Amino acid sequence: MNIHTHNLHFMHINKTAGTSIQEWFHENFNEYDLKSANPQSKKTGHELITEFKDNIFYFTVVRNPYNRIASHYFQWDKYGWWKPEISDLNSFIRHLPNINTHEDIGNIVTHLDRNTMVEFFKPCTHWIRDINKFKIFKTEKLDELTIFFQKIFNKNKLFRKKLERNEHTKTKALSSYKHFYNDNSIEIIKDLFKEDFDNFGYQK
Repeated sequence: MNIHTHNLHFMHINKTAGTSIQEWFHENFNEYDLKSANPQSKKTGHELITEFKDNIFYFTVVRNPYNRIASHYFQWDKYGWWKPEISDLNSFIRHLPNINTHEDIGNIVTHLDRNTMVEFFKPCTHWIRDINKFKIFKTEKLDELTIFFQKIFNKNKLFRKKLERNEHTKTKALSSYKHFYNDNSIEIIKDLFKEDFDNFGYQK
């Protein structure tokens, strides 16, 4: 399959540097805006893909579950979206197994909009309905993504914009967030995100 900028579909799983990747693409391949890759998705990449086309190249980015969920907590904490009972990361993790509907989310957050999805709290594997249809990159190795597309598009010159984390969406910019978790929270993450640990080789 020949890959061109007009037949890419990037599925943006939350807290996996997706906003930064969209900006990087828009800057370096300005004829293509990843946010509008799927006209039916209301110009957001936060959309589960269940039907695949042969002429589309699908790719996504996954992240270590400990880092992804902690970053999600800290971002919403920065915005003041948690209700008083969510006092720290571990109090949020205690609620995590019971977040199955928008109503459940509403019990712990003050801010709800169309992007406040139940999927935000699900494993990356939940988003990737057919793992064989996607080229999968890791947040921890974003240089592999830039090298891949540089080769695909024969872009020998330097990119106009380096792939860097968006200041509005990054939280503590740490390589690991696991030290924020207590023992009980670690066991919850191991259980809820077992598929991600197994499918993408992250250490429990």
